[in-house]
Amino acid sequence: MEFTQINEPTYPHLNDQLDFLANVVEDFVDGKADELPYVAIANAAFALIYAHRKMDLIPDFIPEIGRADDSGVVRAVLIENERILADYAAKIGADWKVLSTSA
Repeated sequence: MEFTQINEPTYPHLNDQLDFLANVVEDFVDGKADELPYVAIANAAFALIYAHRKMDLIPDFIPEIGRADDSGVVRAVLIENERILADYAAKIGADWKVLSTSA
């Protein structure tokens, strides 16, 4: 729920990307996506934990750039696990093109 509260016009896809990664981890834990490799789940969990932190490389309270590092971490996870996560997105009916848009 916290990620849905992010209002950062500079990174318009960040909310959807974080929500998607949260669903990936949740579905894996619930046994609905146990075919996903552990490394992809670990990467997704890391991105979620990193984005949750208020004080990180660039503190979130800094206007316009506070979410740049969060977005970069999320983007790296999406790129590194693109094939796996794109297949998962298709499985759950999510639009991978929107999720993978650079933001």
